Amino acid sequence: MCIRDRTTAALAQGLAGKRRVYALFWATDESDPQRLVETWLDQNAYKVQDAWQGNVRFVTYSLPQAQTPLQPLAVSFVPLADLTGLAQSAGAVASGDVLEITLRWQVTTATPLRYKVFLQLLDDQNQVWAQRDAEPVGESRPTSSWQVGETITDRHGLLIPPGTPPGRYRLIAGLYDAASGARLRTPVADFVDLGALEVTRPAELLPRAAFTMNIVANQSFGEVSLLGFNRYPRGFSHAPETPLHAGDLLHLDLFWQADKAPTQDWWVTVSLGDLPAGRRVEGQAPLASLSYTAPQWQVGEIVRSQLDLALPADLARGSYTLRMIVGLRSANSAAP
Repeated sequence: MCIRDRTTAALAQGLAGKRRVYALFWATDESDPQRLVETWLDQNAYKVQDAWQGNVRFVTYSLPQAQTPLQPLAVSFVPLADLTGLAQSAGAVASGDVLEITLRWQVTTATPLRYKVFLQLLDDQNQVWAQRDAEPVGESRPTSSWQVGETITDRHGLLIPPGTPPGRYRLIAGLYDAASGARLRTPVADFVDLGALEVTRPAELLPRAAFTMNIVANQSFGEVSLLGFNRYPRGFSHAPETPLHAGDLLHLDLFWQADKAPTQDWWVTVSLGDLPAGRRVEGQAPLASLSYTAPQWQVGEIVRSQLDLALPADLARGSYTLRMIVGLRSANSAAP
């Protein structure tokens, strides 16, 4: 038996019955010059995360669970490929868990360009709650290597971030030029709607360590506490230090915890202070979502909310104060 066969057999046997693989890749040109281990994982598992820490790559895979049968599709992404099939691991996923998605592409045109596949989980306001951007087949089959007539089986693991409010969302997918960011279009849009996904509360409450908060708050409001938040220009969660400019959307991820069983509907108002001529810029949002209000939370549960604050197009360069008001909202009121 050759080394390739021995390696793949050992991987298949060692990972049988497992749910996750947490891999550290270091000096792979020397330790695995044929890329046998990572290629097997890319082709047989669902890559969830791939990040560099210094000169070491930390990669997470989800191992296949039972999937729905491959659903035939006929969506053309001009001028590259047709999306001809879709399968996913479930129609409902708990926050903090992974949705396994299989896409089947039929290549129609060869290209020297490298396109990335994007997957997004959206709410009714088109707010993005989960996202994955990656080159196809665990980044092992860039589109520049695709041949006309070839069928590509493309697996992706979409992490539903901890704290995502339970509810009904829609899943979309598409392709974009990794260099320019320009999306490929279908006959009707620059993405394809893959259908609805139900997000549920996890069976066990997730610990605070599962949540990424760049700014810690620890501010109690009685029934609920603000644990912390992240802020960045919308679309730049991968680069939160990106400077804000006039006309941008300031995006906030806010993390709340139920200190006791909430009895009323809590909302947050965020405003930008120190504006000239008494101008007022503010945004409002529930502490989770309109369909998952605070009285539905469990004691100790941590829930994430999102809010965008539109900066005026003529806002002068400088420093401004970000203020936050948390309060109760009655059935007849329009604000906290």
